[in-house]
Amino acid sequence: MLAFAPPALAAPDPDSKAAFDRGQQLRQQRDFRAARIEYLNAIDEDGHWAPPHIAVAAVSLDLFDPIMARAEIDRARALNADPQYYNHLLGHALWMQGQGDRALDVLSQQPIAKRFRPYALRMIARIYLDRNDNMGAQKALEEALKLAPDNSMVWTEIGRLRMVIANQGGAIEALDRAVKLDPANLRALELRGRLVRSQY
Repeated sequence: MLAFAPPALAAPDPDSKAAFDRGQQLRQQRDFRAARIEYLNAIDEDGHWAPPHIAVAAVSLDLFDPIMARAEIDRARALNADPQYYNHLLGHALWMQGQGDRALDVLSQQPIAKRFRPYALRMIARIYLDRNDNMGAQKALEEALKLAPDNSMVWTEIGRLRMVIANQGGAIEALDRAVKLDPANLRALELRGRLVRSQY
């Protein structure tokens, strides 16, 4: 199951559910633009079903589009979706828009479902890195690692932190672990490539 998918609170239109499922498969394949189209198709079929709105928010963040992410979170909120299933996304979107303080408040003070806590902690770590608070970032990532020891994105952020503190060997180790866990992890591959270039 993809990490952002909330539980369905009511049976959706069958065509909406079919489009949503296609979106899930496409996002798993890292085809984010096609996935967003399918999620939007799901919304067109049943605009009163909240999960596609949350899914559009999640995939919009994959596409570095926090504006659309926040718009869809607002729509999910209007449909009375449970905030614990989208607060991690809201925090991410706020951070991407340069609102670190608001993002940190959402990510650390608002309810977040247990399976989204590693995601939230990754975002908290990024906020601390922006503030040059490497210890705060490390603490957040240590907590995330306890919750999700085999999460490729957590290992990616550990690699990023080790790059920041000039632990190149440790960064390579963490990023290699991230890629081993998920060979299609573009963030880890990008950071690993940056390290290789800096070496040579």
